Amino acid sequence: MLKLIADKGNSDSFTQLAEKLNKLLRYQVSSFVCDSMLGRIEDDESLYNLALMKLWEAVHNFIYDDELSLEHNERRFLAMVKKYIRNEMIDRQYAANVDKRSPKDGLVNIESICRGDENDDCGYDLPNTDASILQVLIAEELNEFVMCRMKGDEKGVYRFLKAGYAAEKIAGKLGLAVSRVRYIIYEKIQPCVERYN
Repeated sequence: MLKLIADKGNSDSFTQLAEKLNKLLRYQVSSFVCDSMLGRIEDDESLYNLALMKLWEAVHNFIYDDELSLEHNERRFLAMVKKYIRNEMIDRQYAANVDKRSPKDGLVNIESICRGDENDDCGYDLPNTDASILQVLIAEELNEFVMCRMKGDEKGVYRFLKAGYAAEKIAGKLGLAVSRVRYIIYEKIQPCVERYN
């Protein structure tokens, strides 16, 4: 197998290597095909072709170590191929989930509802019309309603989010991981605000 890897420029060698590693590539791909989000946009063949591209990349990036045995170098190469494929599939899964994590119009800003005009940069001064007072009352009621639905860390994240803090700042202030704060924002708070807005 390492002779095929050493002959990097020859497409026949790559074809033979791909045939030899077909079972490994299919196994790596099949473990990700079951993912429902990835399955919506990719099929078996497109993921297999992606695995072949990653095999090509691994062949060109692999450096044979003379100090190691032949078997050890083969294991290193196979581990490299698996890692490349796994990382690409994880990136694809993440990209498939982005539409779920990222809201269409951004996170609902409750303060912009209070002001009445989303493009108003004058601060938190309340407009004088009756319609805007109604919007303020609705926003305050929505605030209380959403806050009642939150539990534990979610309440703290929601308070700081209303104050305009970014996820990284909230994580620092509450002593939580940034990934946990983002999970709370996108999976707990945002759906609740969108549902009742």
